[in-house]
Amino acid sequence: MALSCWQTVVYRIDLSQYPDIQNQRDLPMKHLTSIYRYPIKSSMPVSLQESVVDKRGLEFDRLWCIFDKNHQALTAREYPQILDIEASVSEQELLVRYRNKSIGNIPLQIPSTDPKAVKIFDYDSQAVTTSDSLNIWISDLLGTDCQILFQHQSFKRQVLEKHGGATGDVVGFADQCPILLTTEASLADLNSRMKQPIGMNRFRPNLVIKGSAAWDEDHWQLIKIGNCEFKVNQPCIRCVLTTIDPVTKLKDPDTEPLRTMGTFRKGPAGGVVFGMHITAVNGGMVKLDDTVEILK
Repeated sequence: MALSCWQTVVYRIDLSQYPDIQNQRDLPMKHLTSIYRYPIKSSMPVSLQESVVDKRGLEFDRLWCIFDKNHQALTAREYPQILDIEASVSEQELLVRYRNKSIGNIPLQIPSTDPKAVKIFDYDSQAVTTSDSLNIWISDLLGTDCQILFQHQSFKRQVLEKHGGATGDVVGFADQCPILLTTEASLADLNSRMKQPIGMNRFRPNLVIKGSAAWDEDHWQLIKIGNCEFKVNQPCIRCVLTTIDPVTKLKDPDTEPLRTMGTFRKGPAGGVVFGMHITAVNGGMVKLDDTVEILK
């Protein structure tokens, strides 16, 4: 008998027949589980509950950097001691500590006069002097003539086009792009392939996401966290710093995790990749537990 216009037909679909849909349904909501900044490049991570975001990335992230006498950046790749430098931001100063001992302070407001031309590897930037006493201390610690310099907000270091940069995209003293995003699922998958698991601190991310499938981030182009939108620039090619234990400062004798990543995470431009470089489309605020939306 024909159905009347008031009758309803209910169709039930067995999602087990469609594993891709079932897997997506079973995933928890993506959300932000960790926020880190590193005020001095290569220094100890500072865990945050929330952070202001602007075009240069998280507020106060890698705006200070150690440079040698030739104004070339020095990092924990060559000087693992830098990993024990703790830099925290107060209302007016950057407070510098080393292995639980107070070393000195740097004013947050530093004039942009007498800028120095500096290099982050092959990338050009500008910086200004911060503290003579801290420069003496850091030179003694690293055993080489060096100084801590600051990137004033008036200095605009562009994100290069080859790294996904567009007009107006700028970066502090991070290697290539302002923000590094990683996911807990991808770390879990990597650890499942290694003899000895490692922590996320080996990869020094700014933002960590939970709730995605492993390596889903490879396919993201535009995401939203809290009230901030971010474009995804490129995969992050990992370097030897990932092989250094941030606690013991010892290099892994088997060059892990690079060795294992070399078996399945080779990047399109060479090297091995983990995490994604991203750039803020608009400023705003990110907070722990913020929902993460994949817009594209």
